[in-house]
Amino acid sequence: MRRSIALAVALAFGAALAPSKPPLACADDEAWKARIDRSLVDVEKGVADLDAKTAAAGDLPARIAALHARLVELETAQGLEAGRISGKTDLSSCTLDVGALTTRWKAVVAAKSGVPKQAPPPPAEKPEPVKPAKPKSLVPDWPASLEFTIAAKIGWEETGEFRSIEVKEDVWENRFFADGFDGTLSFNLIARGLVRDVKGVELLVAVRLAGPLATSQDSWRTYRLRWDGERGLGNESVRRFLNHDKFHLVRPITIRNSRRKDGFVPEAHAHVVSATLKDGTVKTFEVPTYKSE
Repeated sequence: MRRSIALAVALAFGAALAPSKPPLACADDEAWKARIDRSLVDVEKGVADLDAKTAAAGDLPARIAALHARLVELETAQGLEAGRISGKTDLSSCTLDVGALTTRWKAVVAAKSGVPKQAPPPPAEKPEPVKPAKPKSLVPDWPASLEFTIAAKIGWEETGEFRSIEVKEDVWENRFFADGFDGTLSFNLIARGLVRDVKGVELLVAVRLAGPLATSQDSWRTYRLRWDGERGLGNESVRRFLNHDKFHLVRPITIRNSRRKDGFVPEAHAHVVSATLKDGTVKTFEVPTYKSE
């Protein structure tokens, strides 16, 4: 399933992450590469803690390929299914490959930190005849909580106005008086963890604000939304939410030489609040709470 997820995200979200203004393509690409590099460095450090190996040198595709090979060894050692990467060199594919590597690294950490199973107690000297075990249901139980895969992007620009101020006697210059930010959120969702196909789900999407948009380390924007499929939803179903929210954040006025704008890939979660089954039954799940701004 992880193999299909990585490929589906690369296809569905590549267009949303690509720069939209050709004249600024070069600058946007460099900023994009820098964001990918920061995320990749975090994964390289985490994997180094697991296998005590040094991160490979080279460009982004080469580093991604090297990190993939190291994760395959770690996954195999933990009895996990080895993941895949696209192997492509464009920035959209690199972005989604790094996201997939992050998920796989965290899965290995979780597997290594699991509590080992205790050995069963020795049998009694005169054990009673063992009754035949009841056959297990082929359909597993629903988990207490359920989370879909999400890849998000936030673009922002400062709001305010330019004013002429006297910087020294009889010398006037324009300065930008910033009073907040305008932001735009887009994201892709991939369904996973469903025990069986459903008619639709209700979701809680939480996106962490970062950089100048954040007022604390725990600043989030949350959204309740409904996702229904014409023929139902199953694992690996994909939906794109382009420009899902355009928001404004008010901040204390600051004076700058120019107006700032940028974008980033935030931490994001898509928790399933409830799922409507094919027979109309509604299954509810536990969801965390967030400090929403």
